[in-house]
Amino acid sequence: MPENSIRDGGSSRVRPAVRLTQRPGDEPGSKVLVVSEPTGERELGRVSADGTSILLADGRLFRVAVRGLSTPRVEVARWDVPGPYLVARPGNAGWRLEKTPAGEALEGCDVLELLLGAAIESLEER
Repeated sequence: MPENSIRDGGSSRVRPAVRLTQRPGDEPGSKVLVVSEPTGERELGRVSADGTSILLADGRLFRVAVRGLSTPRVEVARWDVPGPYLVARPGNAGWRLEKTPAGEALEGCDVLELLLGAAIESLEER
C-alpha cells in the first residue's frame, strides 16, 4: 500500500514532482524563479539586478526597501498602497520572513516570499 494511502486513508492522490529553479534573467544580475512540472516550465516572477523590485508573472510590481537603522529590516510593498506585505529581519541563522495581515490576504504571497529571498541575496551582494 502506498505511504499516502496509509497516512490519509487513500483520500488524496500523489501529485507529480515539481521543482523550483532560480536562473539568470534577461538583464545582467537579474533573477527569474521558474517552476518545472512534468508539463513544462512556467515563470513565477523576477527580481531586479539590484534587488529593489520584484515583478510577479501576473504583472504585479513590488518594491523591496531596506528600513531602520537600529533594527534593520527589509520590506516588500507596492508604490500605490501604504504598508508592507512581507517583512524580513536578520536572525541568528539568516533572515526571518513574516507576513503582515496584508500579506496574509495577498494572493500569491508565497511566491513573493521565495522571490524576497533572491532579492535579499542581490541586496547583500551590493
